[in-house]
Amino acid sequence: IENNLQPKFDYFMNKIGFSKEELRYILLKRPQLLSLSLDRNIIPKVECFLEPRSKTCPKEGGLGMKIDEVRQWLAQYPQTLAVTFEGRLKPRVSDVVQLGLFW
Repeated sequence: IENNLQPKFDYFMNKIGFSKEELRYILLKRPQLLSLSLDRNIIPKVECFLEPRSKTCPKEGGLGMKIDEVRQWLAQYPQTLAVTFEGRLKPRVSDVVQLGLFW
């Protein structure tokens, strides 16, 4: 638990800012998120949400969202961490944000 799950809990609560209750809700909704790699999956996707261009999504850059927006998005759509960023996630999130349907 200390080597695998605790770093994920710490990242979700300390870096993204989820409360224990929010994190509990998300993990009840999508428990498979615990099987994702923090370094290879979760962190790079969150960085691509945040950064306009980063080393993890250098082709077209990221979405340039604020951390509060990322937290809101992931609270509603936690399954987005389990899909590919460039192929599926980025076009869909970008469309929703541009159309003003989320914020």
